[in-house]
Amino acid sequence: MLSMTLRGPLRSPVTHPLKSLGAVLLLLCWTLPAWATVEREFEPEYSEAVLAFNAKDYPKSVSILNELIKKSPKTPEFFELKALALKASNQEKEAAETYQALILAKTADSRPKAEIAPYAFELGMIRFKEKKYEQASSYFTFAQKYGFNESAAHFYSGLIQFQSNQWGEAEKNFAEVIASKTDELMPASHYYLAQCALRMDYPAGAIQSFISAKKASQSVLDDPQSTADMKQISRQILDGSEQSLAPFDKSQFFGNLTELTGYDSNVLSVPSSVTDAVEASGKHSMKEILAAGVGYASSPLKTFQFVPSYRGSINKNFNGDSKSGEFAESDVSLFVTKGALEKTSYGAKIAAEVLFQNDLNPVTNSSTYRRYSQGFTFGPYLKREIRPKYVLGGEFFIKPQKFYRDPTSSDLSRTGTLTTGRIYLQNFAGRKYWNPVLALRFEDDDTDGNEYNAKSKAIQLSNALTLRNDIEMTALLDIDFVEYTRRFNGERKDKIVLLQVGASKRLTPKWTVLAATDYTINHSNIADTYSYNRFSFTAGASYSF
Repeated sequence: MLSMTLRGPLRSPVTHPLKSLGAVLLLLCWTLPAWATVEREFEPEYSEAVLAFNAKDYPKSVSILNELIKKSPKTPEFFELKALALKASNQEKEAAETYQALILAKTADSRPKAEIAPYAFELGMIRFKEKKYEQASSYFTFAQKYGFNESAAHFYSGLIQFQSNQWGEAEKNFAEVIASKTDELMPASHYYLAQCALRMDYPAGAIQSFISAKKASQSVLDDPQSTADMKQISRQILDGSEQSLAPFDKSQFFGNLTELTGYDSNVLSVPSSVTDAVEASGKHSMKEILAAGVGYASSPLKTFQFVPSYRGSINKNFNGDSKSGEFAESDVSLFVTKGALEKTSYGAKIAAEVLFQNDLNPVTNSSTYRRYSQGFTFGPYLKREIRPKYVLGGEFFIKPQKFYRDPTSSDLSRTGTLTTGRIYLQNFAGRKYWNPVLALRFEDDDTDGNEYNAKSKAIQLSNALTLRNDIEMTALLDIDFVEYTRRFNGERKDKIVLLQVGASKRLTPKWTVLAATDYTINHSNIADTYSYNRFSFTAGASYSF
């Protein structure tokens, strides 16, 4: 038996099930030869050899076959059964010589390579047991190419590459086995895919494959038709997978407290993300931001994961003329996800938020926070790993919202329903400098009034960088095209370009320092009123618990 230890967060000693799996595969691959070309005069002796083989009297079977070969040296069935009997009696060297003789004979007779493939596969098995991996690999490749026992040939090719540290090539072969849906090989193939992912620094892929190995093993154990050997192997794989997944099979509370100090060259007079088409105040200010959040996450290995959370934030602007740009936000949300750590996961989000604005009385110069808006968001999301390290996902949310500070003119009302959607392709490459996400977004802000009724389409490219183990950076480019087509005062079109860079350095497991800067340019066809530039910078610290 070989012993393997998993690296990284998935660390547990596991047993290599190769020895017993190999025995099962040998049984699966052995088939008794057909009678098609055995001449009638030799059928009685050949039948006797077959009966001896079935009775496990291998020396007698070989003895009868040797006599038959002397009488008819060009009958392949005699050689085939002899090779099987030799293998069954652990005479591997003699069995290999017999298969080689068959290959030479068939080649000299210009027989189709598909007839030779079974012998190549059997030779590959023998060379594999002899640890002559290079020879074994060439035989398995031949068997794959010419259509004999392709799944098993891919499996053993993968094992050879795995033991040679060729993780990428091994991954391809195990993936081929899984694609073939060969039940006997599914648990071990998923298990070795997990091992490959660990060695290629892809923990997410390792988790997914361990989960699949666990499911495939349990399926074999639950199948009354599974053999005792297969159940033994599956039990080993199930135990190993559960040990590796154990650190993730837990629920936990989480929370954070963040304080940021920064500067904003053009404070927004309407609370929004920087990519939304909103008017800017034209005022600059230093600012302080305080944010906090708390939540609970159930085990991601359960069928459904539940993540309820609360988040709140408040900002203070030091420029007294920008008091109207001070907001306090409070929201609660619940995410319910099926198969959170699997290759395909999906779920739904529901959330409610309330926003308060600092309302300044210009006469008394006093201010108080008053309710500005509230909204309720709901909708589904989905993601799928379409190939190793590439995730395709999407989300679609509907948000009915009420604005309490709408002007008296109904045409200026922002109250209505905001519909948003996003499709993205993410590359979890694990590279140092290039791990991109490409996204397409759309928004339909169906307001009661006409002035702010808008539709937008955006393209977004972001990238994650890891400069050191404790320093991470993100970069984002977002280009948003917004149309206001129901305005009474003529059509309005905006193009908003955002460039954003953020960085974090982990000081301790709980403390992290943060910094971010962004620059926004809004080009509008009504330039005098709506075009603006905006620069902001923040820096601070976050405490997680």
